[in-house]
Amino acid sequence: MSDPKEWKEKMELDEILRKHHMWLHFKLGGERAVFKGKCLNEVDLHNEDLREADFRNACLRAANLSRADLRDAYFDGANLYKANLHEANLRDTHMFQTNLERADLSNACLSGAYLYNANLRYADLSGCDFRGANLRRADLRDSDLRGADLRGADLYSSAWPLDVGTSDVEVDIRFVRLLLAHVACLRCDDPEFEIIKPKIMPYALKSHKASELLNGC
Repeated sequence: MSDPKEWKEKMELDEILRKHHMWLHFKLGGERAVFKGKCLNEVDLHNEDLREADFRNACLRAANLSRADLRDAYFDGANLYKANLHEANLRDTHMFQTNLERADLSNACLSGAYLYNANLRYADLSGCDFRGANLRRADLRDSDLRGADLRGADLYSSAWPLDVGTSDVEVDIRFVRLLLAHVACLRCDDPEFEIIKPKIMPYALKSHKASELLNGC
């Protein structure tokens, strides 16, 4: 590394990581890693233990966070465009309004994660564990959810993809009823829909949002 600026930044990053590891193990002199608002584009943090680290509003475009332990970390407002989060542990991570467009989150654990209003367009979410995650108002258009586990996830008002990227997705009956409730309140002048609608209505009425969605349908 010949660039003095790059060398200095590398040394500063190594020191932050060293102190964070000490902090995680309750050692004297340890300090929580705070990258709030920092530019960390293309940074390599794969396999790092960054539990509870603060990345709020940081820029992490094309960063390598694969297999990193990011449990309970904060990424609210951060930019992770095209970031590599393959097999990362993001359990209970805060990702409010986080930009994850085109990010690789394949086989990542996002159980209990807070992804309210997150941008997940074109993201690779195949094999992701989203159990109990908050995906309200998340933009999932054009994402790849093949093999993902969404049992117990809150997807209310999210943009749900309907293409091949949603094959083999595991959900619970609560989500199925919600989807059917949305279908039941559609307006379609095709006679076939008049045959379909009465058949799905008993299940749609069991949705927790039935009264809100079906009112006046």
